[in-house]
Amino acid sequence: MGSPLFDLPRSRPRRPSRREAVHVLHVVAGHEPADATLLDRAVSDAARGRLRLDRVVGLGRALARLDAQPCALVLLQARHLDVARVALGELRHAHPALPVILLTDAADETAAVAAVRAGAEDCLSLADASGAGLVRAMLCALERTSHAATLRTQAVTDPLTGLANRHGLQPSLDHALAMARRTGRSLAMLFLDLDGFKSVNDVHGHEAGDRVLQELARRIVSRTRDMDTVARLGGDEFVVVMEDLADPRFAATLARKLVTAASAPFDIQGHAVTLTASVGISVYPNDGEDAAALIRHADAAMYAAKAAGKHQFRYYRAQMNEHSRARIVLDQALAQAVTRDEFELHYQPVWHAAEPRIVACEALLRWRRPGHGLQAPAAFIAAAEEAQLAGPLTAKVIADVAVTARRMREAGFTVPVSLNLSRRQLLEGDVVARMRQALSDLGPSALQIEIGEAVLTSDEPRVVRVLDALIGMGVPVVVDDFGSGASSLRALNRVRPAAIKIDGALTRDLPDSRDAVAIVTAVAAMARTLGAPVVGEGVETEAQAHRLRALGCEALQGYFYGHALPADEWLAYLRWACTAVVGTDRPSGPQLAHVRPATPARQGKATWSMPVDLPRIPGAALPKRGRARVVVGPFRN
Repeated sequence: MGSPLFDLPRSRPRRPSRREAVHVLHVVAGHEPADATLLDRAVSDAARGRLRLDRVVGLGRALARLDAQPCALVLLQARHLDVARVALGELRHAHPALPVILLTDAADETAAVAAVRAGAEDCLSLADASGAGLVRAMLCALERTSHAATLRTQAVTDPLTGLANRHGLQPSLDHALAMARRTGRSLAMLFLDLDGFKSVNDVHGHEAGDRVLQELARRIVSRTRDMDTVARLGGDEFVVVMEDLADPRFAATLARKLVTAASAPFDIQGHAVTLTASVGISVYPNDGEDAAALIRHADAAMYAAKAAGKHQFRYYRAQMNEHSRARIVLDQALAQAVTRDEFELHYQPVWHAAEPRIVACEALLRWRRPGHGLQAPAAFIAAAEEAQLAGPLTAKVIADVAVTARRMREAGFTVPVSLNLSRRQLLEGDVVARMRQALSDLGPSALQIEIGEAVLTSDEPRVVRVLDALIGMGVPVVVDDFGSGASSLRALNRVRPAAIKIDGALTRDLPDSRDAVAIVTAVAAMARTLGAPVVGEGVETEAQAHRLRALGCEALQGYFYGHALPADEWLAYLRWACTAVVGTDRPSGPQLAHVRPATPARQGKATWSMPVDLPRIPGAALPKRGRARVVVGPFRN
């Protein structure tokens, strides 16, 4: 981690080292007692050089002495408790960070508690106090206040760079805003973010990334004025607060310096690594009159700089179009979604077109975005991949699918689960290693991958290597959305697909579109030559299902047969709909039993109550919708 580069101002002097005596001011409020000298001598003897006492009589003289010569602790002595309380209040008002110990002629437990609540570190009775006892009380008070000061400093300081953190920034920013309101001068907020910093951590490790952030902090501070406030908000995000600006355009001068400073090479383990930075600027009062608005708008301007090509700065403009603002908000939400575990998988069944059985299920990624409900991949997947989240999402998908597949096996179901992988996921995610680990106790046929035509025909070496490795492991490959582009028959023959899925856009045009009918017919004929079944996707009506079945589709998938369900509901759906067939003398995979109205439970049968919208199952006489209590029995050959 390294030591902090910069220290924040402290509210009191540093605590002296153990070799140096701690300065204690003995303040006598009221008349000086005859034994004050004896008390000081007893304390000095017991302290053995650890404490250095000075005595002053009278509160006014004490305050003047403290202004001229600060001390580490005050021993406040007063004969009467009321006098001690008044003197304590004056001391706390003038020097709120200075620890004070009260010493009175008579102090019971109630008076001592009241004194501590008023701000004293301790309250002792002179009759019961000895030199050693007073020394112990003073050393304990010094240790408590030192520890509290350390905690306060840590709470407002970034431990990596020594800069102020988000909590430490707030009081400085509030003070700067108050000054700007009084003087009528401008204040600028600069928000800096490194471009591509994640690659440093990925390639060189987090320790190297920490050194880059420490060096960047040093460069930022060296280019700012003494009156400017520099803070690290977290990650590679830094802010600079520029006070007392006669013209907001002066902020652009510093922004250019920061962009240039960030682009200078960083020395990482003997390698020169070059990064860039994007800076956003918001100005008080035009872009906001409070701290939250200024930070938010500077952040938005920074994202605008990134969108414009990075390695530059932008002023915030209220005229930014809604699309840009929505994208900024989306990127910010996605950055938090992985760590908050907001992504989840839902499972949609694939039914045999002519027989009452489920032949597979597809794992579909969903984002349970706070305030927006459940979102499908079309709303976020492109932005997530641009934000370099393909790797984390791949790890999440494979791990969750493996868990669900194991739960299905434990429940007796052998339905294969397919998961979608994009080109970016194959390039960035450690797919082969994660799939090998997931399949270690499941077998290769438990999971299958779905790829689009663009991935199928890709000639990128890494994509080809990953696909070849998966095929070599025995993982079935399903070609998704077939018919939406120009595919290569050679590529189809290379992967030998386990199934080919008809693009849902073609299904939507059925049963009336002649073009859609011709394409589906051609795809089905081609698939037969490859020995791959054809799955019709996006089936929403009975007419579409009937037409696809007639055109040669062996399996069907879509809302007509069932919506995608979360893992727990999917397992309940399987219990309702299926019974596993185990053994070599039965067809492989789970088979759907014929379903009939509930009857008294019989031996060998299980009764389930499932309040769902019932799917339209080929060969099963079911109501189209509503609640039903059904009996699932053994598969009938």
